[in-house]
Amino acid sequence: MPLEAELKFRVEGFARVKEALREAGAELVSPESHERNAVLDNDAGEVGRSGMLLRVREYRGEVTVTVKEPLMEGPVKKRAEHELKVNKSFADAVKLFGAVGCHPVYEYTKKREVWKLGAAVICLDTLHHGTFVEIEAGNEEAVFRAAELLGFSPGEGLKESYAALEARLRFSNS
Repeated sequence: MPLEAELKFRVEGFARVKEALREAGAELVSPESHERNAVLDNDAGEVGRSGMLLRVREYRGEVTVTVKEPLMEGPVKKRAEHELKVNKSFADAVKLFGAVGCHPVYEYTKKREVWKLGAAVICLDTLHHGTFVEIEAGNEEAVFRAAELLGFSPGEGLKESYAALEARLRFSNS
């Protein structure tokens, strides 16, 4: 059961971050590419209320189904994550879950560029509601190290999902 620890940092652009990544010896794993996501739940909202997340993602021609278990306490967003690459289209994967009563409750797209820095994966994400640096690793110490190397204060990191960040932005603008 792999653990995922992560923090997000909202940024105005990626120039400074890319410079810091290069200076730290990070490796570009995947140039910017379009990503499509659907978060699924049943009509009663049982998946979300249980603290879990069910997602279908399409990135660079691959479709992945992800189940994230409830969040663990701590200074970073940390949870067990299970992923499975499927040999189906994005629409077919979503349709499969529809057969058992789960349908998209939140869909979003983003542009994502992926870097590797030590034990951490650094994602440079552009969504319609902002630009973010997402730092992921198997443990919080690796997240903290990468954040500090990139000039971020780990205590200022965001633990919310992109759906929650978008909802917060919509609420603050109303």
